[in-house]
Amino acid sequence: MIDNLSEVKNDVNKVLELIFGTGTYTHRVVYPSTNENLEALFSNFSVKNKDVFSVLASSDQVFTSFYKGAKEVDTFDINKYTFYYHYLRKWLINYYGEEYIKDEYFKDSDKLRELVNTIKVEDENEKVAQMFWILYFNKYDKLTNRLFITTSGIYDSVYKDDLEGLSKKIKNIKFYNLNLASRFKLNKKYDVLIVSNILECMHHPAQLIAARDNIEKLLKKDGICVCSHVMEGKDHLLHQNEVEIMTSNILEYENFNEKYKSCESDFKREVGYVYKKK
Repeated sequence: MIDNLSEVKNDVNKVLELIFGTGTYTHRVVYPSTNENLEALFSNFSVKNKDVFSVLASSDQVFTSFYKGAKEVDTFDINKYTFYYHYLRKWLINYYGEEYIKDEYFKDSDKLRELVNTIKVEDENEKVAQMFWILYFNKYDKLTNRLFITTSGIYDSVYKDDLEGLSKKIKNIKFYNLNLASRFKLNKKYDVLIVSNILECMHHPAQLIAARDNIEKLLKKDGICVCSHVMEGKDHLLHQNEVEIMTSNILEYENFNEKYKSCESDFKREVGYVYKKK
């Protein structure tokens, strides 16, 4: 949760750092949609009636969890802009449809400005997000798309043909601005952790050790931590190192056997894998 107006204004001002290429880990560009095959990934486990803790990122994992019947979804991300984007995308889904996550539509700042100025917010989080976007459009006008990174290899969302159904299932979220590889404490445990490919981006043992300990503390007794394979095959040794560290006395590793063809190449990847408590 973002606490006050001065914090929101600071987040708006820091967009300038992105424009000039000096953004930080806590303020960086946002992926407008996932580059993961979530249809394949979510077919390997269930979130129905479960408590989920998910990376926020593009919000695809969160919306898919709600669509698949999750009881509650709490979220985390090192990048604060994902919080604001979550609500913009929610409003776009409710009023304009999924086509507005495409890069060419983000350039239409007039349409987006009209949306954020007229939306009727439902809770304090939405109020804060609306405040951010109003200030953002007033300050940057035609630079809307500079906050987003354009990607190839985007998969269709699980709910693309049932946006009305998704809208009915979306609930309020809790957002924690945190790094999975840093020390933190949350007084809650979850059935499912969804961490995307975060672990595959950690190359230092200390990062993986911290992430491992956090995952173990966040999981319920029979909970699972779901990870995605999005790296190319050349990073196989890094993945082996990750598994060795993560499974040291605390967690067990299980690979999803299903493979799929990446949109970006002919390389076939395992769809994902899970860590469980020993």
